[in-house]
Amino acid sequence: MTTGVHTRRLGIWDLPAGRFWAWAAEHFRHPGGALRFQVRLGSPAECAAWLRGGEVDLALISPLEYARYHEHYELLPQVSVSTRSANPTARLFLGKPLDAIRTIALDPRAVLEAVVAYLVLLEHYQEKPAFVPLRKPDLQEGLHRADAVLLVGEEALLTPYQGVVLDLGQEWFELTTMPMVWGLWAAPPETLDDATVSAFLELARWAESHRSRYVRGLEPFEVYRDYFDQLRIDLDAHLKAGLEDFLEYCFLHGLLEEVPMLDFYRWPPPEKADAEART
Repeated sequence: MTTGVHTRRLGIWDLPAGRFWAWAAEHFRHPGGALRFQVRLGSPAECAAWLRGGEVDLALISPLEYARYHEHYELLPQVSVSTRSANPTARLFLGKPLDAIRTIALDPRAVLEAVVAYLVLLEHYQEKPAFVPLRKPDLQEGLHRADAVLLVGEEALLTPYQGVVLDLGQEWFELTTMPMVWGLWAAPPETLDDATVSAFLELARWAESHRSRYVRGLEPFEVYRDYFDQLRIDLDAHLKAGLEDFLEYCFLHGLLEEVPMLDFYRWPPPEKADAEART
């Protein structure tokens, strides 16, 4: 490795939004070349375990992971995996009418999405389903074992189905009128520094400016284009408010013992904020 080049290891979800972040991290060149990103793809559970175990320096984690183990994490500011409304990579495929849904077969990667489905069905449709774990994401196996099937990623996006499908992002928006934050970037406490955060925010800006280039290489283009039109990778005040709303819902329904404070790395640094205030 070139002398003076620092590497930050990233744990990124092997899902459509995560692979966009991974592509950007692999193609982004930090000005001056002093920092580079090394990508490791895995499930949401694996990424969280890698981060807690010190196998990666930064990782995508779900809001639930943060809420339950927040003492292990510090959040990066201004970045996320979010949707304002629809999220076609998180879908509930119904095998029976809504008022007959008692069990849901669960994609093993979909812990956060299962909570969203539970809250939506309880609040919006007065249903309280039980979850049946699947060994792998498979619609037909799931429909044999349960009344509905929750799939994420490509399996949700590309699986053909003639029945009723609920988009959990859209359902959440209709329930709360708020966006949904599906993923947060985190690091272990006291490990972030200004240079890393600055580089990561530059990476996010680069990813946003090259989004269309990435999407043009995906097939089927129209399906991915529609998804990436919904995807947000920033984290503005409205998205933060949606995140706080979700955590409040989880607490009110007994899914969390407390609503944690969102511990973001301070950005911009005080000296930079002072300089910007003077200009």
